[in-house]
Amino acid sequence: MKKYYPKLHLWLILPLVLILFGFHNYWITFSTQPFQKHVHGLSSVAWFIILVIQPWIYNKKSLKIHRKVGMISLILAGIVASSALLMIKNNLLLKEGPLYPIRYSISFIDLFLIAGFVLSVVMAIIKSKNIHVHARWMISTIFWILTPGLIRLSMKILSFNPDNPYTLVQVYPLMFLFSGIFIAILILLDYVREKKFYFAYVLTLVINLLSIPVLLGLKDAAWLKTFLDSLLT
Repeated sequence: MKKYYPKLHLWLILPLVLILFGFHNYWITFSTQPFQKHVHGLSSVAWFIILVIQPWIYNKKSLKIHRKVGMISLILAGIVASSALLMIKNNLLLKEGPLYPIRYSISFIDLFLIAGFVLSVVMAIIKSKNIHVHARWMISTIFWILTPGLIRLSMKILSFNPDNPYTLVQVYPLMFLFSGIFIAILILLDYVREKKFYFAYVLTLVINLLSIPVLLGLKDAAWLKTFLDSLLT
């Protein structure tokens, strides 16, 4: 069997590390966290771990094992998405905190990110026989769910500066922009090497960049509050 992307698993360790460090407070206060946070946190980390090991299994072990792990990952993807919806619902009930001023606009964006994550998993299954397309749909799942970890990591880094002028409202757009730049690099690399664009990356790039004007423009508009309250609470 021909081997593809033999070093991909090494690159995919990076987003796993970012997630682990981004949610460092979760690990520090692990024993005091509610059950639903454990479900979401542990399932999300498990998803990133599977993304790391699957290319390694494909190249070093067998396609049969790769497919078996893939079936397990389907269940895991469902847990990630459903637990994320519960976390959104909790965000809408916030009464204070740094997320409070933008809780509705962020929740609105998160709904699209969850939908994109689910779509990427479904498309990866549909395109499982085309290794190049399949791989990119799976890799794109990273950028649908990476932003929350990047936000927390950024805020932690900024907290070391007593003169830090940035707020969560400002950092969110910056992290969407950061993700967009990274996706754009992947798109450029594909075009240079293969002279083609992969829809998985293009879609993820568009939604990440559109999240910036949506966040800055909506700012918890009254109609958005009414819509999300009726939908999720």
